Amino acid sequence: MWRVEFDPTHRELTVRIADHATQAALTQLGIAQAEALEATGNATFRVLYDVRHLFPLEPDEATMFQDIKRAATELPSCAGVVVLSNSPTIAMQQYRTRVAAELVTMDLDEVAAFLARES
Repeated sequence: MWRVEFDPTHRELTVRIADHATQAALTQLGIAQAEALEATGNATFRVLYDVRHLFPLEPDEATMFQDIKRAATELPSCAGVVVLSNSPTIAMQQYRTRVAAELVTMDLDEVAAFLARES
């Protein structure tokens, strides 16, 4: 299960992904994220990947999710990516597959500070 939202007021793209992520679900997520990235209109934005209810990814799915994150970070208007987890296992997996200047954390205050900082 996943959800993608873009908040133009705060210039935040939020991608929530939970449960078991299959290759089919990640393909659909990638398409939805691409549409949301287009909706940014090249305005500066940050991305929050909320994986607090995600089960560990299989290697192929971890690579797919890494590619999804990379698609956002490769845009010049992306001001950063933060991944929020509530599981040390998921946090470690996300840390090992991080892209660019990606922050991986289990701390909501750290996420809020990251999203609030100036570009």
